[in-house]
Amino acid sequence: MIRPALDRRLFQPESRQSALAVAYVVTLYAGGLAGAAYLLTQASVVALLACVPAALAAFGLFLHGVLGHEGFHFNLARDRLASCTLGVLVSSVLSGFCVTGYAVDHWSHHRLNNASNDPDLRLFSRYRGLFGRLVLSRLAATARYACLTARLAAGDHTLAAAVPIKPASLITLARLNLMTQTGWIILHLIAAQRFPGLLIAWPLCLMMVVLISGLNSYQEHAFTQEQPNVPARSRSSVICSLLYMGSNFHLEHHLYPGIACWRLPGVHRQLQAAGWYSDKSHWVETGFFHSFRFAQRRYAYAPKRIGDTPPVPSTHDNIQGNDHVT
Repeated sequence: MIRPALDRRLFQPESRQSALAVAYVVTLYAGGLAGAAYLLTQASVVALLACVPAALAAFGLFLHGVLGHEGFHFNLARDRLASCTLGVLVSSVLSGFCVTGYAVDHWSHHRLNNASNDPDLRLFSRYRGLFGRLVLSRLAATARYACLTARLAAGDHTLAAAVPIKPASLITLARLNLMTQTGWIILHLIAAQRFPGLLIAWPLCLMMVVLISGLNSYQEHAFTQEQPNVPARSRSSVICSLLYMGSNFHLEHHLYPGIACWRLPGVHRQLQAAGWYSDKSHWVETGFFHSFRFAQRRYAYAPKRIGDTPPVPSTHDNIQGNDHVT
């Protein structure tokens, strides 16, 4: 697939935009969590309304993980190590999600997208039922990333080779990741002593994040058997763009992983204007709720046909360029 050339400035991180992104996700999470905690201390009928701010907080918490993902794509700061460090510090708010171990798998996922040795394909394709996809897949992924992070923190240099930063730096980031994970959990527990509603609101948000992130994996990569070897799906709903901060344009992310997620809606519009989607309409989902159907059994994770040629592995650097991609 020939990908249109984009302005190289789109690939340059801007500290102001990164700061605004961090402020957005922190506000969404903290505001929603505070609202849910308050409502849960009210009368039983009113307490039911806590699900609304809790859902917003859950999306904010999910976006903390997204910023960790952006950090390890070097999209938060021009210095690679600074970008990764910021990603670790922010994403550790999402209890249990160790972004350093996730980065090991995610870089391989980009290089081997949908090939038999794609770690995401191996993990997520095993789940077919709704409960497995929404709950078990995310719990299994979370456990795997935590184990990879622990191995890195213990000095496993073999894992460090997957991410293009110095092995010693990645090992240090893994140790920082485990420390900040612990620190954020302690801060939540301290806050819960003063605001008892948090004892319910916080776990409720975490459970919602499991559902959101579990569903998200299949919304991005599940297709029918008649649509094999599709790189990824984008969801162009305005609601999606607000709740996912542009990371819903996952196809564009695979084409241009060196562009920050909040810039991807603009990339989508450019590709649309260039007619790039004219023969790829099933790669874009325009509805918000309609995209929930991809969690169903009939949509396989990255489906393949016998004899199909797997995607050509590609590095982060040449995906940023203006060459051909698959």
